[in-house]
Amino acid sequence: MGKNNDGQVTLGYRTGADGVLEIDPKTAPIVKEIFQRYDDGELMKDIVDSLNSRGLLTAAGKPFRIASLGTVLKNRKYLGEYHYRTICIPNKLPVIIEKDQFERVQQRMESNRHAPAKAKADEEYLLTTKLFCGKCGKMLAGESGTSRTGAKHYYYKCAGAKHEHSCKLKAIKKQLIERAAVIITVDKVLSNDETIERLADAIVKLQSKEDTTIPALREQLKECEKGIENMLNGIQAGVLTPSTKERLDQLETRRSDLNISIMQAELTRPKYTKQQIVEWISQFKHGNPNDLNYQKQIIDIFLNSIYVYDDRYVFTYKFHGGTETIPREAVEEAFGSDLTRLAPHLCEL
Repeated sequence: MGKNNDGQVTLGYRTGADGVLEIDPKTAPIVKEIFQRYDDGELMKDIVDSLNSRGLLTAAGKPFRIASLGTVLKNRKYLGEYHYRTICIPNKLPVIIEKDQFERVQQRMESNRHAPAKAKADEEYLLTTKLFCGKCGKMLAGESGTSRTGAKHYYYKCAGAKHEHSCKLKAIKKQLIERAAVIITVDKVLSNDETIERLADAIVKLQSKEDTTIPALREQLKECEKGIENMLNGIQAGVLTPSTKERLDQLETRRSDLNISIMQAELTRPKYTKQQIVEWISQFKHGNPNDLNYQKQIIDIFLNSIYVYDDRYVFTYKFHGGTETIPREAVEEAFGSDLTRLAPHLCEL
């Protein structure tokens, strides 16, 4: 049990000596990177462009496309599930992606499937893919409506309440939650120098980890050189056809491209000092919470998610390590007065 039954081995795995699938240390990090980046809110197109710019390939040996990236993100093998026809047996394969992250990714994909793209919306919803219902776990998506007076109103609504009518969570005003997200994040993550020091230490440590790109490229180069060697052996044995020569030319071109990609990856992977990182983070301490670009930067760089309950908001941060729980009533009362002025008091609650 656990042997490959799909013909092509799934990205992130390889076939062991006994024919059973095992984790491929060269490509599994690529799978983890894809899930993490999508889970962090990055667009599929940007992930695809990044992977292809680094010369990484799919399990089929082709450049990534949005469709192939979606196939990776939906593959339940990464949870350890073994599928054969209509049979599904859990815990039969090595796990690459943890269940909670896999489910968050599925929720985001489902939400994006129903929701219009940010670029096409008449109002940009900054918390798309970061706002979750604490009651049912589904994402909150941007909505708009027009009042009897003709005024346009923008808010976020739980997908469970909108599509399935199975959730009773109330909608949230867009401006309220977006400004609160920015101000509370700045107060909790960026206003304390000790917190910034800890963030810098964590990033420095992260830099020291082995890059997933170079090992994967070297593995592809090894396979390419093996293919060239096999072709040359065939030619020496007298097997020479126009298609043989064409295939050899393709492999040699691929080898050249891979060598260039490896060199570029080794040269362009920057290493920053702790002081440089501290200075970079500190630049976000004193921005204008009403400025759209500043709001985007704070939300995209530092905020991981917000879980919304009837009585509270639970903020989680990418680097902060932990959560912050803020009473929903306090946020809404502060917004009704002056959210900027009351932010420090609000975050002590």
